[in-house]
Amino acid sequence: MICQVRLIYRKAIMICITMKHILLSVPLVLFSTVFLQAQSDLHFGAKIGANLNNVKITLAENPFSSETPNTEYALGYQAGCWLNLPVSPKVNFRWELAYSSERYKTDSTGSKVIFNYLDLDLLVGYRLLNNLSIEIGQGIGKMLSAKWTVDDHEFDLYDDYETGFDVSLNFGMVYHLHPKLSIGLRYNQGLDDLSEQIVMFSDSDGQRFEIVDVKEVNRNFQLNLYYSFNAKRE
Repeated sequence: MICQVRLIYRKAIMICITMKHILLSVPLVLFSTVFLQAQSDLHFGAKIGANLNNVKITLAENPFSSETPNTEYALGYQAGCWLNLPVSPKVNFRWELAYSSERYKTDSTGSKVIFNYLDLDLLVGYRLLNNLSIEIGQGIGKMLSAKWTVDDHEFDLYDDYETGFDVSLNFGMVYHLHPKLSIGLRYNQGLDDLSEQIVMFSDSDGQRFEIVDVKEVNRNFQLNLYYSFNAKRE
């Protein structure tokens, strides 16, 4: 009976999380509609960049320690494409699709957790100066894989995550070096709890164990280089 109640509870949580992702996807759908109606002003191109990622972890109970797990930033990378739609001389919408490898260190020995995502971002940009814009928007990432590397060993963590999705609030700035070339700095603050149950820590004997009631929130800095395929000289 208890197992049935827990199963129903977990299914209810999954339904609520799915509905939240559907609602958060509404701005992306609206942008797609605008995009189809204004293709003549569309700019598009490719992007490549570096990620500096960390995950804030809080847990209700740790059988081996009362301390909050310490994590450290680690360097990753990303690459993808983008579409830019001006709606006025100063305002634009930017849509980005990218493969992103995000990672963080779990302790001082160098063990890492590596997340690979397919990220979809919608940003609204405002041009402050001729060569400088600020941007804010929303991102939705679909987890493709999750691994934990310790020394020469690798463990698959993908099944430990509930939904495989990560929703974020993104803001930053873009400096336009050239009509075809720009550089951007962005911060992404995760809004989702990535996992409620995950296996990723060990005791002094190196034995893996499961921690329940773990909350993980993504924090990510990005440095991007944008190249436009069809921008014209101003």
